[in-house]
Amino acid sequence: MTGKVNWRVWRLPLAGGVLYCLLAALAISLTTRSGGVAAAWPANAAIVAILLLSRKDEWHRYLLMAFAGNVFANIIARGAVFGPALFGLANIVEIAIVAWALHRQVGRTGKLFVDRMSLTAFLLWAGVVAPLASSLLGAATASSLFGQDLVQSQTLWYCSDALGLILFTPFFFSLFDGDYARCFHGRSSAGLIEGALLHVFVALSTAIFLQTRLPLLFLPFIPLMLVTFRLGWLGTSTSVLIIALAGIRASLQGTGPIAMIDTDPQGHILFLQFYLACLVLVNMPVAATLTVKRDLIARLHEDERMIELLSRNSAVTLLSFDPAGRCTKAAGQTTGMFAKQPDEMREMALEDIFGSHGDVCLQAYIAALDEPETPARCELMFDDGRCLEAVFTAVYEADDTFSGALATITEVTQRKREHLRLLEVAHTDSLTGVLNRAGFMDHLADAMAQEKPRFCLALIDLDQFKAINDTFGHLTGDEALIRLTRILQRSVRSRDIIARLGGDEFVMLIRDARLAYATNVCDRLVRSVSAKPMLVVNAAPITLTISCGLVEYEAGESSDRLIDRVDMALYSAKGCGRNCLRAA
Repeated sequence: MTGKVNWRVWRLPLAGGVLYCLLAALAISLTTRSGGVAAAWPANAAIVAILLLSRKDEWHRYLLMAFAGNVFANIIARGAVFGPALFGLANIVEIAIVAWALHRQVGRTGKLFVDRMSLTAFLLWAGVVAPLASSLLGAATASSLFGQDLVQSQTLWYCSDALGLILFTPFFFSLFDGDYARCFHGRSSAGLIEGALLHVFVALSTAIFLQTRLPLLFLPFIPLMLVTFRLGWLGTSTSVLIIALAGIRASLQGTGPIAMIDTDPQGHILFLQFYLACLVLVNMPVAATLTVKRDLIARLHEDERMIELLSRNSAVTLLSFDPAGRCTKAAGQTTGMFAKQPDEMREMALEDIFGSHGDVCLQAYIAALDEPETPARCELMFDDGRCLEAVFTAVYEADDTFSGALATITEVTQRKREHLRLLEVAHTDSLTGVLNRAGFMDHLADAMAQEKPRFCLALIDLDQFKAINDTFGHLTGDEALIRLTRILQRSVRSRDIIARLGGDEFVMLIRDARLAYATNVCDRLVRSVSAKPMLVVNAAPITLTISCGLVEYEAGESSDRLIDRVDMALYSAKGCGRNCLRAA
């Protein structure tokens, strides 16, 4: 059982074959001399462009139709069968080589030219390898069947095919891919008028081919370069085609500056090919480079727009500073954070932007420069409770030249409040509400880090606390600890520190005090605790007592040594019968 042929998949390949046949027939009718090799060959470029925009599993259809179109065009022009078949085979080999070499890059990027490497690859395969390979078979056919000189035929074949691929492939690729349509739809009226005028300028420059008195072949380079800079590769490709058509027409008619050269028509064609190749090779790298830069600028604008949008809709401000510390760019929540519009912040010095926090931010800025691999952070606390975090990152160019720094300012007020709340919970005794051991150790470290530390440390134990728990229960014991905490708080100043180290053990850090002052404070405390009952249990009053050890900080001693001394003083108080103070 034979399957039906799906003719729909052959519609585009058939159209490609018809296009190839028309282009080949036109080239042969215009430029072929006496059954030899065509001087200009755009047909291969059209199929290469189609293949680059198609899937590989479709290539065989396009190649088959192109082969048929090639053979048909040659039969019409030359009236032979075997020769056209060989010409067609040579052209198919050339098309396949170029398409195979460039398909991966085009499939990955969607563009024929993306950088210098892709341009070099295109020139290598389309301008050297593929036409050189096909010229061997093509020239041999022209020589054996049509009596052409082998070397001359191979030279002309190579030049015409290489020029055709280089000149027409970008044009057909842009045409089939819709680049020209997008260009027309994307440009403003002024842009379209500018493009049209530039192409008219190029067309007028081709008037040099209407005279044979002056060697003015250099004139088209001027408008062509202008088109390249203003319109990019699309304009360049179209302009070169205009010049090429004018030059080919003039050469066939024996007019124009090229006709001034003392040689035969074949020599005129070779020189025209050389001239057109110079036009393309001079402007193609410039156009490709400008295209890459335009794409890069477009991506940068898009990235900048996205960053602007992101910073505008989040609690973030981005500030860019030059090496002198002046703001060059501001984006984001500048109004809410600094009460200034982004434009107002430009050219402002770093210290002026951050006001009272300028010194802290300047230190972070310098730290970022000293260690470029590590961003420098600082926190900015304001009187209204707001908190900002500034992260400074050094910015260097590709050649390691320092170009400034980027500051990312983030609103972290809520995060800071939550952090402080968690820190307070972690440093607070849940029963009494005073500091726990961890919180006390932080305050002790701060007190010892002062330039001239002066303070006393008192360690307090509730006497017979275990007996209270065992006799009256833990709830009563907890109540006793709470009552003792309130007495301690009333006995010291607000700047002094009270903490519960654990169990029934409390500590007091009495700031800016000598031993004599602290002794009076602790002595009153011991007497006030035992002066009246602290608890009433089952209508029975219970009087409690405390033991207290006291020491004064000695310059240079460690926290461990200090705690050991006050611990020994407490044990001394307990050894003396409790309910007393011992200072060491």
